[in-house]
Amino acid sequence: MTVPAPPPGPPGPDDVPGLSSYERSILARIEDELTEADPALARDLATRRPPLVRGPARVSARRLGVLLAILVVLSLSTLLPAAWWWPVLPLLTVGLVGPWLVWCARPPSGD
Repeated sequence: MTVPAPPPGPPGPDDVPGLSSYERSILARIEDELTEADPALARDLATRRPPLVRGPARVSARRLGVLLAILVVLSLSTLLPAAWWWPVLPLLTVGLVGPWLVWCARPPSGD
C-alpha cells in the first residue's frame, strides 16, 4: 500500500535534483516491506501530518510548584545580612535553578 507522491511543482532555485528511477524503486521496495511488516505503522505514517505551529512547552503543576518554592527560597535569602547574601545567593541559584532546569529538560515520566 504505497501512497502516491504528489506531482512535482515547478523547480525552484533551492531545489535539489530529484531521485533517480533506481532510488525510487528502492524506496518503493522499502515502503512495501514496511507495509507487510507493520501495516498499522505504515497507515499511521501515511496519514500523519506534522504540526504547522509548535505550541509552547508545557510545565507540569509539580514542576511549577518546585519553581515557586525555589523562588521563595531565593527571595528569602536576600533577607540575610549583606556579608552573607552575596556569597550565598549565587550558590543557591546554581544549586537550585540548575537542577530544576535539567529536570524540566527531561521528558515527563508520568508526573
